[in-house]
Amino acid sequence: MKTLILIIYLTIAPMTLITAQHHVIVNDINEAYDYYQSSHEGAETALHYISECFDCTTIDCIKENMQIAKSEAEAAMKNAHYAKDETHEAKSQAYNHCTVAGSETHDAHGSFHDAKKVFDMASNTLGVAHFSDDVSEIHSHLNNAIDHIHIAISHLNNGVDGLNNALGELEVCKN
Repeated sequence: MKTLILIIYLTIAPMTLITAQHHVIVNDINEAYDYYQSSHEGAETALHYISECFDCTTIDCIKENMQIAKSEAEAAMKNAHYAKDETHEAKSQAYNHCTVAGSETHDAHGSFHDAKKVFDMASNTLGVAHFSDDVSEIHSHLNNAIDHIHIAISHLNNGVDGLNNALGELEVCKN
């Protein structure tokens, strides 16, 4: 009788562990996705305030909107960093559970890291522009910041593709 109970336990315990590990990975991916969304929203808001700069008629108006855009780009950068961290957690767990899902989360991790770096470049570009009093120079910096933010958004989107692919692979491995 004890042997039968042990066999049943040894059969059920690994399934429970796999289900729990799967749940932890999915939760980490979902948290990364939430940070992605916040980062993407911050990027879009930064672009909005940068566009407002081009409608301004005074340097003060431009600098006020630039400062808001810079703050939004920095918030987007932080959220991309948090998405990267959550993806790292998922990656660590996923490699033990499902190798292909681990690879997909690794790709997402790299994309979020790249987005973070490019958001930092956008923020720095807006910071440099803030010290200028030449409208043409400021507009040049603003255009560079726009390019950086679009590139960062592209990296964010690649990160989400990796997360979605990882979720799909986790389902394949689960079944």
